[in-house]
Amino acid sequence: MTNLFRIFIFLLLLSNIIFAQIIIDKKQNELNSFAIDYYYDTNKSLTIDEISKLKFKTKINNRFTFSYQKGNSWFKFNLTNKTNKDKLFLHMVEPFFEVMDFYEKKENTWIKKSSGRFVDLSGRDMYDISPVLILNIKPNTTKNFYIKMYSKFSQFGEFRINLHLLTITLCCIFINSR
Repeated sequence: MTNLFRIFIFLLLLSNIIFAQIIIDKKQNELNSFAIDYYYDTNKSLTIDEISKLKFKTKINNRFTFSYQKGNSWFKFNLTNKTNKDKLFLHMVEPFFEVMDFYEKKENTWIKKSSGRFVDLSGRDMYDISPVLILNIKPNTTKNFYIKMYSKFSQFGEFRINLHLLTITLCCIFINSR
């Protein structure tokens, strides 16, 4: 029975990596180890409409390191919210990306938010040097989010998903409060 249980747990974890579905529940304050879909846009030419129709073939860990790249890195988050909160927080631990564009679909329209070194603090979800974005997702639903990132430097970072703002403030450097 024990071996059967171990095989079941292994297959469950493997399916989460294969399908890159991210699940957060009320028992977790932070997700800091999960798989996400990745696509590299060599020519920096794809729009959100085009990228949302593509099948992402590469899955990576939320902690990633790429070499110097001239194109855009696209990430797709398939997030299931099993909490009673309608707002979660996505934190990019490294602040070195020049631009980090976040896309979510509302009523068949793409909503874009931006963060990164070249984005004024007043135009961000959070007044922080590191990109922190608010994920609007109703409890017990699943939603896709997309992120496009670019940097002239080596691309590396770590995404974290937080249930509470307090857990983010422990690892962020806030410039000013609103």
